Amino acid sequence: MFSNNIVAKITSFKCLQARASFIYKLYSENIVQLLDMVKSPSSPHLVFEYMNGRSLDSYLMSQCPLAIARGLYELHDYIIVHHDLRSRNVLLFDDKAISMSQ
Repeated sequence: MFSNNIVAKITSFKCLQARASFIYKLYSENIVQLLDMVKSPSSPHLVFEYMNGRSLDSYLMSQCPLAIARGLYELHDYIIVHHDLRSRNVLLFDDKAISMSQ
């Protein structure tokens, strides 16, 4: 008889395998392509294509704070306080410019 831990690992592996099988069939320029699933002694690993780029989180954390700070500084020069600063009021443009709406 199998222990609960072994059963959980088998169930988890089968779930991951089913998910990988589904993802493998997807193709879109907006989805990173799954290349393989490797079962190592410790755990399975999904192998995706290498994408030379940055995550949106990384981009936003490197660009937005400085642009927002500059915008707030310029508003404060005119003695204006932005009372509704939140993500929906930060606008991103095609040329990567960042502005705040009022």
